[in-house]
Amino acid sequence: MNLLNTLLNLIYPPHCLVCKARLDADDRHLCKKCLNKIHLINGPTCKHCSRPVFYHRPLCNECEGRKSYLSRVWSWALYDDYFKEIIKLFKYKNKSYVIKAFSRSILQFIEENQILKKIDFIVPVPLHPDKLRMRGYNQSRVLAELIAKHVKIGVLDCLIKTIETRPQNELNKTERKLNIKGVFRVKHPKKICGKMILLVDDIFTTGSTINECAKTLIKAGAKKAYGFTLSRGL
Repeated sequence: MNLLNTLLNLIYPPHCLVCKARLDADDRHLCKKCLNKIHLINGPTCKHCSRPVFYHRPLCNECEGRKSYLSRVWSWALYDDYFKEIIKLFKYKNKSYVIKAFSRSILQFIEENQILKKIDFIVPVPLHPDKLRMRGYNQSRVLAELIAKHVKIGVLDCLIKTIETRPQNELNKTERKLNIKGVFRVKHPKKICGKMILLVDDIFTTGSTINECAKTLIKAGAKKAYGFTLSRGL
């Protein structure tokens, strides 16, 4: 198989999924130039939602005084104009494998922040069954499986999305909360009773979706819900 792959690469050299430049032998799906354009989240951030901040208060303006069912959320990269193109590949263009280009960095981030220290299960934010059939895969589950494989914590598909909602990116902050309210339910709630859950999703913008998932889990008996997302909007 390795010999076959080598021959195929000689005949059909692999190219970067974003800029189409020819990849070096040690590249995986993205060239080094494109990888370096990803803005990783570091420096001062809100201690609850990981929003980059430019002051020394522990919480950002959005999180101060706001009720959240999530104990903490971590995000790996900024959801800027460049990363939106990668998310489109990952989410809509049947290129879920693009995540392998930066999987090592994601896992290093998770280890450094001790995100999985007390976690019992990793739970991906679900898609509605109709959308899952149309897309063919749930990008949040792809991310959850990547993490779970590394740390040997189980992925639990215990959340179900019961209503197909309007795309959140078409709505304002208030509309997003109403759009997603009450659309999730837990199957087999006994499995999560008293457990520490890490919810995994691709994007955190207002946090309405992942917070609604956390609310559903907590009300079904989970002890605590945390969140990890691939990217974070400003």
